[in-house]
Amino acid sequence: MPLVSSLPSPSKGGNPSSSRKESKNISSFYFAKSLYIWKKKLYEEVKVYNVIIFI
Repeated sequence: MPLVSSLPSPSKGGNPSSSRKESKNISSFYFAKSLYIWKKKLYEEVKVYNVIIFI
């Protein structure tokens, strides 16, 4: 039971929750950026693969 009561304590304070939200936004931004780069890489690889198939 003490574990459950200790979990919500960071969300009670105004400051930790806002910083947590900010870090979440930053991490989601980096995730989207990495996903975009990965998609671009994958698209380029598929393009090369298609060229190989056509030849």
